[in-house]
Amino acid sequence: MKKTIIILTLLVLTTLSIGFFLNESTKPEELIGGQKDKHGCLGPAGYLWCESKQKCLRAWEEYCQEYPDQFTEEKIRTQKYIEKNIKELSPIKPVLGGSWYTTSIKFIDTDKVQITYEDGHVEKQFTADYKIKNEQIIIENIVNKSI
Repeated sequence: MKKTIIILTLLVLTTLSIGFFLNESTKPEELIGGQKDKHGCLGPAGYLWCESKQKCLRAWEEYCQEYPDQFTEEKIRTQKYIEKNIKELSPIKPVLGGSWYTTSIKFIDTDKVQITYEDGHVEKQFTADYKIKNEQIIIENIVNKSI
């Protein structure tokens, strides 16, 4: 009787151990800065949705007809600056302890940019003028837009 209980206990423990090992080894790898937009594109890593190709891509790595001239050196620097500093640039505080991150940055003129960002609870958008002066990126004239 004791032998049977010991054998059954060992079988249960072995089964649980195997199940745990298989579950851990098949978990998908988590992305760093995993904030994704509605298309599943990882904005903080520079990915944008390309409608014509029906996939996420980095416009400076792969051509997308929706962004034909979006990524000149100046625009790449400006985009990185905005992504890094969105928390300070936003004229609105995040809600419920959230933290702002960009979901879309569109250059709508030679000196104007439209930024869409969210904190996991609400989505906001603003337009701003941008320029580079003495190698420093300047974002000014921020205007909130309703989404």
